[in-house]
Amino acid sequence: MNKAFQIIYATLFTGICVTPLVLLPVLKTDAQIEKRELTEFPSFVEEGKINYSFSTQFESWFNDRMPLRSQMLSAANIVKGEVLHTSTSNVIVGKDGWLFYDNEGQDFMNTNAMSQNQVNAVAVTLSLIQEEVQNKGGKFTFVPAPNKASVYGEYLPYNYIKADENNLTRICKALKEYGVNYTDLPSVLVANKDKGIYHRRDSHWNYLGAMIGYNSIMDSLGTEHKNYDNAPYKYELTWRADLDKLLYPAGGFMDYQYEYDIAYDDFKFTTPKGVKDVKEQLATFMSDKEEGDSNIKTSNKNAREGSVLYMVRDSFGRALLPMMIDNYGEATFKRTNCPDVASIKEGTDFVYEIVERNLNNVISTAPFMYAPERDTAVITGVKDGGQINVNAKEEGFGLRIYGGFADDFDMGNARVYLRFTNADSDKVFEAFPIYESTMIEAEGINGFSAIIASDCGLNGEYDLSVISNGVEFKGGKVTVVGTEPEPAEPETPAEPEQKVTKDIYVEVNGGILAIDADFSLAKDALGTETSPSEVLTSCDPGYPDQIIHYYDGLTVYEKEDDHAIRGIEFNGGEATLSGKFKLGSDKKDILDLLGKPDMDDEDSVTYDRDGQYTRINFDDGKVSSIFINPGT
Repeated sequence: MNKAFQIIYATLFTGICVTPLVLLPVLKTDAQIEKRELTEFPSFVEEGKINYSFSTQFESWFNDRMPLRSQMLSAANIVKGEVLHTSTSNVIVGKDGWLFYDNEGQDFMNTNAMSQNQVNAVAVTLSLIQEEVQNKGGKFTFVPAPNKASVYGEYLPYNYIKADENNLTRICKALKEYGVNYTDLPSVLVANKDKGIYHRRDSHWNYLGAMIGYNSIMDSLGTEHKNYDNAPYKYELTWRADLDKLLYPAGGFMDYQYEYDIAYDDFKFTTPKGVKDVKEQLATFMSDKEEGDSNIKTSNKNAREGSVLYMVRDSFGRALLPMMIDNYGEATFKRTNCPDVASIKEGTDFVYEIVERNLNNVISTAPFMYAPERDTAVITGVKDGGQINVNAKEEGFGLRIYGGFADDFDMGNARVYLRFTNADSDKVFEAFPIYESTMIEAEGINGFSAIIASDCGLNGEYDLSVISNGVEFKGGKVTVVGTEPEPAEPETPAEPEQKVTKDIYVEVNGGILAIDADFSLAKDALGTETSPSEVLTSCDPGYPDQIIHYYDGLTVYEKEDDHAIRGIEFNGGEATLSGKFKLGSDKKDILDLLGKPDMDDEDSVTYDRDGQYTRINFDDGKVSSIFINPGT
């Protein structure tokens, strides 16, 4: 009997191990299901040398092609999470079916505490944005959305001990000290937690939580707004939660959602252009697809006359979209760490929403805003701090100045001033207390960043000093180009050394744009960006950081680590599709060039080939916009 059991056990074990290999040529792989490019088979020799990373690369290649991997991963996580209640796949498995992001535990226990310099830097940065908005007659509120663990911490495992204070509480305290208006969502949501305002198996609030948050935001602004509290709703098991998908990629457990029946005013999307089905597009933006949602603009003729909104937001802002759109004649929603404060209109309501676990992103890079001038009296009685390395770069819209202090330098209240002096002038401007790690290409904590406007009254060579906490550092000489600079000889862009490897691509002045192409080879051909580039950071772990570049009618998404192009949005300008067609070309001509599409309807066609997914939209049979993303 014992021998028979051993034979049966060995047979079952061998069958389980061999089944995925047998099915390898037949079933779809995870990568095919996820519509992403497969990892290429690694080489034993790279650039004439032995590839010591072959085993790791081979594992990635094999995993991409292994059928049933997601099903087996889901099964393993069911045992770990639902039976053993252990955390896995970046997910904390809590009590009673509650899930949390693993980095929420750091905030909860305060094991990732920011320095006091950093906390003050967040408050100063937001105070400078608020000052600029108010100078233009607008209103400002900062919206820190608490982690789910900050509201429902009692459902974390027993080994998670709540700290007396953390980054969120310390920053909120600093905001009060610096006079920054903020929406106290932590208090509001905790007070309403019994209503069930976060998903159990998702990292975000549900639509009820978002509605409570919306009312708090508008009240914080002091702006008249619509009330949806009595809207009818259904509480249904319809939500596929993000944390559940991390645990069970092959299909797990659904979550409940408040499905409201609200008759919002009609509106239209002005960005992206060419949207035919507004409701469908809004539903896409409210989902977790994160497709083309870095820059959304809307127009609502039925809203309060002259009402304008500029909202910096992350994934928590998705659920707020319909309510915010319904209240403003003109609304802009940006997923960015670099808000364009300089370009906002007079009388704009400025909302800066960010989830607790990403608070440090507020000081990851400075907003696009001209440095405010200060009275020289703010720097009296300073002591000499010696020399400091300052980077000064003329960028057309002004002089960008940035640099860093030592990591152990005490910045005091985190105010940083730049002083320009020569025989004829002595001017002081306030900088953002931000260390520009991307531009400096080095890690650091304490720094400064400012853009000096070309019309600020400076013109010529100056001695620059940097002052913080009563210490003055000498930064050497800088040249400021005033409002009437001498015309410079135009530079001839270098000829990009690019090869066309895909039949669908965007071309601008010889620069080739396609998924996974090297953006650095095409960048010079694209000319000057119409807005500062931005770094897109997702709330989701593992989502690659991307740099967004804006040109006339063209947006390009570049992977920050290897410069590969990961997305193209083309809705204007002089770019061409595959070197032949521009916007306004006939649908028939497109089909003649590219052949039969994978999907074809009256208003759009899609192609999924060569590792990229292309959607071409039409307006009355003419090309209106083109989107290219990674495909199968």
